[in-house]
Amino acid sequence: MSESTDVTTADVVLVGAGIMSTTLAVFLKELQPHLRLEIIERMPGEAQESSGAGTMPAPAMPPIAS
Repeated sequence: MSESTDVTTADVVLVGAGIMSTTLAVFLKELQPHLRLEIIERMPGEAQESSGAGTMPAPAMPPIAS
């Protein structure tokens, strides 16, 4: 991610730097290295909102014995 966001010159703009956008950015650069990517993130770093331990879904409940 760059400090200054210039989406006017980007070929692809990804909103959010979570696991999905970051993975997509890697795949796009592997497939089309010439693409200019811009990732916009509001958090101070990558994958901090949905990938943190406090935001992960609860584990599945074990089946109830009958």
